[in-house]
Order: sequence, then structure tokens, then C-alpha cells
Amino acid sequence: MSFLDVEVSREGNKFATNVYRKPTFSGVYTHFESFLPSTYKFGMIYTLTFRCFSICSSWSKFHNELAILKEVFLKNGYPVSFIDKCFKSFLNQVYLKRPEVQTVEKKTLTCVLPFLGNLSLQTRTKLQKVFRKTLRCCKIQFVFKSQRKLSNVFRFKDRLPSDLISCVVYKFQCGRCNSSYYGETDRHLKVRCGEHIGISPKTFNKIKPSDESSVRDHLLFCNHNPSFDDFTIFAHVTNKFLLEIKESLLIKRDKPELNKNISSAPLYLFDKL
Repeated sequence: MSFLDVEVSREGNKFATNVYRKPTFSGVYTHFESFLPSTYKFGMIYTLTFRCFSICSSWSKFHNELAILKEVFLKNGYPVSFIDKCFKSFLNQVYLKRPEVQTVEKKTLTCVLPFLGNLSLQTRTKLQKVFRKTLRCCKIQFVFKSQRKLSNVFRFKDRLPSDLISCVVYKFQCGRCNSSYYGETDRHLKVRCGEHIGISPKTFNKIKPSDESSVRDHLLFCNHNPSFDDFTIFAHVTNKFLLEIKESLLIKRDKPELNKNISSAPLYLFDKL
């Protein structure tokens, strides 16, 4: 009994199905030399193969139908390799394990690589293949970075003189008795040093001290002729609290003679030891 494209027959105590073709079936399909994209021709064979797979009730009947299709398409000028490729693609699509389909948006990862010409491009291709297999939920994008920059050869800005650097921890070393002092300032170092030694950083004339200074008191006692060269920078940060922490750590470590204060910021870790 035939119904639409299905031929139903009785085999023993059960029914079997096969593809039904009318007696007027000519076997004429789009010729391989037709002026059409190859994807259309591929899709036609794929669709007819799916039709046979869906209708046939056994592997033997499906095999016979594929033999009929192959003979028909050979008469329409299709190469054997093209037909076999279509059959193989369909069977792989049906029976090979499909990759998991991600329904959520893929997370973008950025990988920075040094640019070394073709070697970098080959490395990118290999990494892309690895990421597709292992991290299907992620999308990786590559950024090439050149190691040769003009900034590595030339300075675009002039280096700031140490006297004009602000937010520093500095050390005073007496040139006569080697007594030392640690301090911190968020102003220019030369301004603070001038207050310590009583000299104007602009005119280099003596100035009247505005506040107490352990360094100035020591200089009066030691009778040493001070200069700005007695001060050196130990640290440079942009945070006032970090300045005090660094100064406190240096005072705790070296215990300089001229520091009357134990620390600028409390060091709870050392207090508990």
C-alpha cells in the first residue's frame, strides 16, 4: 500500500516502510553542470538522503535507497566523490556527537601576545583551536603587543629633578657624625629640606625657622655646615597614609638617632610582637 511518499508492506507479523516513487518518475534533477551554487546541489542530495532515512524502516532498505539515489545522480552528471561526500556529511550529522549548544552569552577573554611576525599568527591559530575544544563557553580575542617602542629608546618627557619630587620619604645623613633622620613630606623635597637646615630653596639665604626640627637642633649642636646633598629619597608614593607607614617602618628598622617620634603611623603588627 502506498501513501504519499511511503510504501507500506507487510513482512511477517509487522509492517515495513520504504520510499515510494510513481511509475512516471523520470529521475531528472538539477544537473551538476547547472549554473547554481554548489550549496544548492549539496542541499538537494542531503534533503533526499534525509527523506530516505526518515521513511525506511530498516538499514537494508535505507542502503538500497542510497544505491538508487547514487545511480540517479550519476545520470545527472554528479561525480561519485561529491555524492559520497553528501552521504557522509548526513551520516556524521546524525550519529556523531554534537557539541553542546551554549544558550548564554560567551565570556570574552583577552590574550596579549608579543608580535613576532608569522610565528605570532601561527600561535594565535593554535590557541584558538585549543580554546574552541576546551572552553566552549568563552570567546578569546588576541591583542598583539610590540616590544619595540619609542618610549624604550627615547624619553618623551624630561626627568623630574629629585628636588622637585613631592610625596616622598627622605633620609638626612649628617656629614660629620653620621647621625640620621627619617622624614616624610607631601611637598617638594627641596622645600622641606630648606626648612630643616634654615636655607631658602630659591635664594639659598638663611631663613627664620617656622617650626621645630630635630635636624636643625642637631646641626646647631654638631656645628656642621649642612647642604641639600645631605638628603636622599627613600620612597615615593601618592598616598599620605602610605608615606607615614613607610616612614614608620624605616624608623622601626633603623632606629635613627635624630627621630624623636617612634613612628608617624601606628604599627599594630609590631606592637603585638
